[in-house]
Amino acid sequence: MTFSNGLVVGIVLGYAISPDGMMLEGRHKLPISTRSAASLAQAEKYISQLAGRYVVLLSIGTSARVYSDPVCSLGPVYDPVTRRLGTSVALALDRPVIANPDTPADSVASGEACYLFGQTPDRDVKRALANHYIDLTDFSERRHWPTEDMEFTLGGRKRQDLSLEIGAKLRLNMKALIERYPTALPVTGGKDNRLLVAAASDMLDQISQFFVCHTTASNAVDSEIALEIARELSFPLRVISRETQRFKSGFADSDYADHMTLRHLRGGFEPEMVETDRIKATQMVPDRYLILRGNMIDMTRAPHWQRPVFRDPHNTEFALASLGVPATVSVEVYQRTQTAFLNWKASLPDSALPRIYDFLQNDVWMPHTNSAAYAREVDHMFINPFNDRHLLFLAASIPPYMRKNGRIAEDIVSTYAKELSGLDDTAERLLKHQRDDVTPSELDKVG
Repeated sequence: MTFSNGLVVGIVLGYAISPDGMMLEGRHKLPISTRSAASLAQAEKYISQLAGRYVVLLSIGTSARVYSDPVCSLGPVYDPVTRRLGTSVALALDRPVIANPDTPADSVASGEACYLFGQTPDRDVKRALANHYIDLTDFSERRHWPTEDMEFTLGGRKRQDLSLEIGAKLRLNMKALIERYPTALPVTGGKDNRLLVAAASDMLDQISQFFVCHTTASNAVDSEIALEIARELSFPLRVISRETQRFKSGFADSDYADHMTLRHLRGGFEPEMVETDRIKATQMVPDRYLILRGNMIDMTRAPHWQRPVFRDPHNTEFALASLGVPATVSVEVYQRTQTAFLNWKASLPDSALPRIYDFLQNDVWMPHTNSAAYAREVDHMFINPFNDRHLLFLAASIPPYMRKNGRIAEDIVSTYAKELSGLDDTAERLLKHQRDDVTPSELDKVG
């Protein structure tokens, strides 16, 4: 990454998409002159507009900073004591792990607790919060997005207007990835995935592989619906089923053990939360493909919002419960987490507070859950085309009560792939199966 005069000021690691839908490759020139006194602020603003999965190392004058993508899906961890930075706890350490006294690893492994607000299994190593940069002069974190001048409102527009803007920007990001790299697109029965498929509707012939994982009786419904989607849009779908001989014979115990060891090291000693057969199924996708994922699209459905806080978002008990910390935990744990939450909340500009649970999801929840799982992946690069601050801004500008009904996805699907509008989603299909008294063993035959 260079200034317009060719001076190198940064390095981009990963896959970054420019605001106009171009992949950053080679010596990417920033639209900035070194003569500008505000060059650092201009560079930060540009970086904040990038989409994809990336980390940016930026050095201008006496400032050296690390910026991550909007949910830290390639996010760093760092030790402010030893001043080391890495992609996992294991890489950030130059000594044995010192147990985190506040959240013991055993409690996390058993599912009784989870790491939040930068915690890791190590006492000193911190996981970066999304939308903060790490200042390498003192290894502190400072928020850089959203900015004070941003207003998260409809601004006189209709929901449908923002839905179409979301669809157009998502398509631009997908086009950048699909036209440049071999890509694989998992297909499921969920609303979020259907939105992703619809956004790629005019470039399906450029996607290298479509697949669905059939590894449990419950996700057999995904296989059913995925096959229907593939028929409607005329693309070839690969069903990766645990019932096939290739699946059963494809993983020697020793090979799989080595694979899991690498995953645990990549994740920095955090527990593996994905079921075994799903991990094996993913290994059957060629490792040179970018796997397009849509988990962040759930922001269009406001998953961290509920009716009681639509009009009064300042509810600390609700916020902590949404992070898996109910009021029934020990007083010590609750007070410690509450303090961390209030400190994080104080970093938000006032204009963002009416959408606080959206930012809690992006800043805190995602880095410790989905993004951490992405980092564990050994042979594949998962990438989310929705990982784009402009898309997050547009989604957050729609009031939560308008998002909860799933109509944003319906707006986009009906615009780009109307053939899919009448198909059930997973929840609807499961209800039908229950009414028809279809047994799990029968569902398991799909694929």
